[in-house]
Formats: sequence, structure tokens, C-alpha cells
Amino acid sequence: MNPSPFVASGLQPRQRQDLAVKVLSKKSKISHLAHEEGVSRKFLYQQKDIAIEALNTALEKSERENEVLYYLPVTHSWIFQLILKQLSDKFLEVKQAVEQAMKSTPRASSLVENRRFSSKKLFFLKKAPRL
Repeated sequence: MNPSPFVASGLQPRQRQDLAVKVLSKKSKISHLAHEEGVSRKFLYQQKDIAIEALNTALEKSERENEVLYYLPVTHSWIFQLILKQLSDKFLEVKQAVEQAMKSTPRASSLVENRRFSSKKLFFLKKAPRL
């Protein structure tokens, strides 16, 4: 490239990123890279520092994950609404299961009545006919 004092100011963000990656890769000396690209070594060091700062910021997840984002006041009514919401999601399934169980299970009172009726015939002696 042609060395010009204004080359660095005319670079697009992607070109600046590419220069920073080349500096960070350490494949060539900064002075050689500056001469090839037509920029100053100071500019390349600045791009390197910006890239390192960006990488550090991007990789500092653990500290940000533990950071308190906001405080949530929890009241009794809020907890009650939460529980109702959790139960309402399962209510239809439980209702259908109970209805199915009721359809397939005979009523206990009808069983008792049927047994009582049939046992009357068995346990009561008939009077002998009079002669």
C-alpha cells in the first residue's frame, strides 16, 4: 500500500478488526505489518488494545451472570397466584383422569345395595306351609 498519513482514518470497522486479528496472531512483527498496511505502529497497538478489551468484555460472563438485575417484591398473593398458575396447567389432566376413573369404577353404594338384596333371600327362612 501507499503510505499516507490518512490511511488509518479511512479504514472501515471490518478492516480495523482484520488488522487487530493480524496483530494478535503474532505471525509478523508489528513494524512489518504497519509498513505493509501503510499505517503507524501506534495505530496497530491501539487496535490491538481495543480488540483485547472487546475480548475480555465478551468473555467475562461469570461476573455478569451473578449480577443482580432487579429486585422482585414477593407477597402472599403473588405466591398464591403462582401456585394457582402451576396447578391450573395440570388441572385439566387431573380432571380427565378423575372422570375416567369414575366411569370405570362401579359405585360402592350400588354394590352394597345389590349384596343386601341378594343376601335377604339367602338368610331368611321361609315359613313352612301349614297343613
